[in-house]
Amino acid sequence: MINFQDRQASVEKHVKKHQYTATVILDKKGEIAKKFHITGIPTTLVIDKAGKIAFRASKPVEWKSAEMQALITELLSESYQ
Repeated sequence: MINFQDRQASVEKHVKKHQYTATVILDKKGEIAKKFHITGIPTTLVIDKAGKIAFRASKPVEWKSAEMQALITELLSESYQ
């Protein structure tokens, strides 16, 4: 998870409230957002093992949907050397 808009204290409060277990990166200068051409919030990217964007959405994502479960399963089963 990447946040490039809020202060650290605000992000920590949000993470604790929602009990997220994923790492949250604070992109204070917006460098990651620029690199991945993120122009709106929320933007969801799924990066594959090779570092390429496998999925992009400019809306909230339902992670428990059949589509997302299939994508994640497929990406986890791929091997790269």
